[in-house]
Amino acid sequence: LGWGVLPDSTPHEARERDYFFVLGFWAWGCLAGYGALALARRRGAPWVALAACIVPLVGNWRGADRSRGPESTAARDVAHAFLDAAPRNAVLFTGGDNDSYPLWYAQQVEGWRRDVLPVTLSLLPADWYANEIARRTGWRLPLDEPVAGAHWSSEQRAALVARAARAAGRPIAATPLVTAAERSLLGSGWRLAGYDYVSDADATGAIEPAVVDRAALRWIREPAASPSRSDPKVDDVANVMLRLLDCPRLALGPARAGAGADSLEVKCNLQ
Repeated sequence: LGWGVLPDSTPHEARERDYFFVLGFWAWGCLAGYGALALARRRGAPWVALAACIVPLVGNWRGADRSRGPESTAARDVAHAFLDAAPRNAVLFTGGDNDSYPLWYAQQVEGWRRDVLPVTLSLLPADWYANEIARRTGWRLPLDEPVAGAHWSSEQRAALVARAARAAGRPIAATPLVTAAERSLLGSGWRLAGYDYVSDADATGAIEPAVVDRAALRWIREPAASPSRSDPKVDDVANVMLRLLDCPRLALGPARAGAGADSLEVKCNLQ
């Protein structure tokens, strides 16, 4: 986006997300509504304008309905899984929207595992967010202090938060959406303990594969009890997040090769 307009040093990002095309959606909606009204006036049939409004609603209903099936409970299942797997009083680093919003809901609305402090890496570049973490915890966070190996402000500030948390005696954990490179700046001695990665030592900056904790066996669900998945929809985020709950089973399965190993590395960020 913006080639020839924005400087070459500017990140050019095109993503298939609704908020990137919201102006186009608005423009189309205005033109469609104006056309439907004009057609209704010309034909003398007001129902034509009403039908034009109903057609998109009916056509998209099945693809957008999340009132039943896995979509209706996926966010809660994922939130409880990540929070329950975190050690007591842990600082749990999350990768972005999908593993942050469900946790906030579970904690603030259901009062579930309020001892865990979620920290969203993608929000850390915003001063207000980092300052709010410092205010709520009472930790001193020198936001501009350089961190060796950090290439982005989110990594640099996450490392500072992890350092302060460790000094306060709080365990460090991360969801599978946090990459191994990001984890290397938060701690070392990582192990997959249930649905979360947990650090056993200070950060070294070295990217090392996580060890699979045999105690994670207690987190593996029987296939019959595992959250079911639905047919892919326009936005398949529910299934994507539910597949993260397969990480303990994949890690401790009888065969760690082929597709299983690929799933661990790509989907679960084991390496």
